[in-house]
Amino acid sequence: MRRIFVAAACLAFVACEENTDFQPPVGDAPVATPVGDAAAADTAGAASAGDAAAPATPGGDGDQAAAPTSPSEEKSPRRFLEVKGTVTIDDKPAALDMAIPEKAVIVTGDDGHAVIAVVAGSLIEVRAKSRVELGSSERKTHSLKLLAGALWSFLPAGTSYEVQTENAVAGVRGTIFFVEKAAKSTYVCDCNGEVELLTGKVKKPVLFKSNHQHNSVRVFPKQSVKAKRENHTDAEMTALVKLVPEAAQL
Repeated sequence: MRRIFVAAACLAFVACEENTDFQPPVGDAPVATPVGDAAAADTAGAASAGDAAAPATPGGDGDQAAAPTSPSEEKSPRRFLEVKGTVTIDDKPAALDMAIPEKAVIVTGDDGHAVIAVVAGSLIEVRAKSRVELGSSERKTHSLKLLAGALWSFLPAGTSYEVQTENAVAGVRGTIFFVEKAAKSTYVCDCNGEVELLTGKVKKPVLFKSNHQHNSVRVFPKQSVKAKRENHTDAEMTALVKLVPEAAQL
């Protein structure tokens, strides 16, 4: 009996050896995990495959993608459009594209010249030997007090803007006008558009209108007299408006 059982077991073992289609059971059987150097090799291979799949990023010695401009890096509409010679703002050197605060003092030296903007599309030339205080008033949002020198202003329609001197206030609603401060008088030229001129103790401003006719007046402490065009030419205007193409349409 024992010989029969042993013989049967041997036959079963031989049958398993010869069955090439035999597969291990699938299910809860544990999967073998690489150990030691084999595991490290598998990990390195996976990392290499991941690097190969990742898209190439411009950089290094090649072309670099342009970084987007953040809102803080955008140019302010209140800024210097041109600076030549000695120009300061609040006692510090001015520079191209430097932002201009709501309240500031701009001074140009004997060789100084500046062009600024207070709103988009505006252009204000500050001539040599000028001193200007920027701020606001009860009448206008943008008020420039001219203490010395000259200003040539180009303002888009609807701009709330004025230039003050000790004996005159020239306000605009979108126009081109020139103001020059002398020792005892103020020269005002309405180059184009409308200018409201307030002088002395007069409470109601006088309205000037011009269609590129350069209506000019010189204001003294007690009177105003008609004047001719002075110290600002068409050639100078043509050169200025190249800085702000919109100003050429004013």
